[in-house]
Amino acid sequence: MPSSELTIPHPTTPNCNLDESPLVLQRFYKTVVIVDWVESVRWMSLHEARSIALWQKPLNHVEKLILPPYQGAMIKSLGDGFLLMFDSISNAVEASIQIQQLAATIKNNKEAIQLRVGVHWNTIYKNKMDIYGQGVNLTARITAIANPGETLVA
Repeated sequence: MPSSELTIPHPTTPNCNLDESPLVLQRFYKTVVIVDWVESVRWMSLHEARSIALWQKPLNHVEKLILPPYQGAMIKSLGDGFLLMFDSISNAVEASIQIQQLAATIKNNKEAIQLRVGVHWNTIYKNKMDIYGQGVNLTARITAIANPGETLVA
């Protein structure tokens, strides 16, 4: 249940045909999880098609098998990561552990995919397409300082 609404008037932009109606976002307290595939650029440069195919396994597994029992939602796939949202910190951490365990099983030759995961509970703003706010931004910073194979919770 949202705790409040945030209405943001659109700035007036000359010579632009943007929708001028205000933007209405729902405010929630949620746990945000960002999953980042470590060295995805290197993997892609070595064998792009195979790397894309390998990434489909965790993407589908997370969405269909890990998120539902933990009441998680995939906000979006980032090409080499996920933006996830949970109602509780404990569910987010448990799901993150399962995601890390899954990644260790996905290999290209002998090298397994490694992930960085950041978990943070804070205020977020949500519309139909995305989530926004300092909760998302802080989670991204937490993820960036995690070591390969590590999940940081703050």
